[in-house]
Amino acid sequence: MQLDRYQCSFSTFERAGYSQEEAKVIMLKSVDLAHKAQILFHNETQQQGENNNNETRIALSLGPFGASLTPGREFDGYYPPPYGPKAYSVEGENCNSFGVRHGRERELKSIDALAQFHYERLLVFLSDTDTWNTINCLAFETVPLVREVRAIKKTMAWLKTEIDRRNAEGVVEIGIKPWWISFVFPDGQFPEMHGQGGTKLTAREVVAATLDSTGQDESTGIDTRPFPTGLGVNCTPIGFVPGILKEMVEAVEECWDKSGAKPWLIVYPNGGGIYDPVSQTWHVQEGESQETKGHTWAEELGEIVVRIIEERTTWGDIVVGGCCKTGPDQIRQLSRKLSL
Repeated sequence: MQLDRYQCSFSTFERAGYSQEEAKVIMLKSVDLAHKAQILFHNETQQQGENNNNETRIALSLGPFGASLTPGREFDGYYPPPYGPKAYSVEGENCNSFGVRHGRERELKSIDALAQFHYERLLVFLSDTDTWNTINCLAFETVPLVREVRAIKKTMAWLKTEIDRRNAEGVVEIGIKPWWISFVFPDGQFPEMHGQGGTKLTAREVVAATLDSTGQDESTGIDTRPFPTGLGVNCTPIGFVPGILKEMVEAVEECWDKSGAKPWLIVYPNGGGIYDPVSQTWHVQEGESQETKGHTWAEELGEIVVRIIEERTTWGDIVVGGCCKTGPDQIRQLSRKLSL
């Protein structure tokens, strides 16, 4: 079970007319509702004689900063200052990375701003012990920029420091959660460019940056190098997934600390179609119907996962599912394909 707080932030609630306190109540309530659904599912399957061992898990879905913008910019990473070099412009001249023109100092400030954005949301869920203990893992999804990856890693370092501080007070024991970062490749390519108008970063470069083992916040001395429990791809057309995963495997083999546990692979591609962020609608590609695409989606993804399982040299656990335009029917078919 994935709890979708993907677009939730104080800024999105503020635009909808809610105060910060009201936003906090809604965010915490969403976890409570997910937990109640989890209990109902467990009870219903037990009554039907099914033994699922209550294996459902709640993943807290946390979208990138771009998902909080209107319209969403998670597919291109065009963020306004201080989160990026400039906001998206319909007149063109758009860029999503800091080159020589913008300077290293502005890039570092953007990383701090993005880290604070993610940290504020996590503190909401950490503020209530019961809520935090209900959540099983954290899902940072649809991330379009390497500097946002670095910001998320800094966020998780801050979070660990805060959890350690609270545990030291000895009131209630709380723990860090498994967490993953999944990247988006809308057209088979990562959105971030090498400077303005440059080539786009490869999947291999993105993974290498994610597993970079250097870095420390000079102002606080906090280690900014925590490795995610898993990494992968979501919100991407399924046809691009095999090539992307091939690059990711090569990068993980080069960069992962072999003394530690193998990373989880996270893969949940779209069900088909192309998203238009302006109209906020999905369009089926020419020559295919959504019904036809949905019928083959589970078969295609199942074959990809079977090959991964057979090789099983790079990855630890595998988390597989569907993103936009997938539904219960596709997941059911995928489950049958994988005999889950």
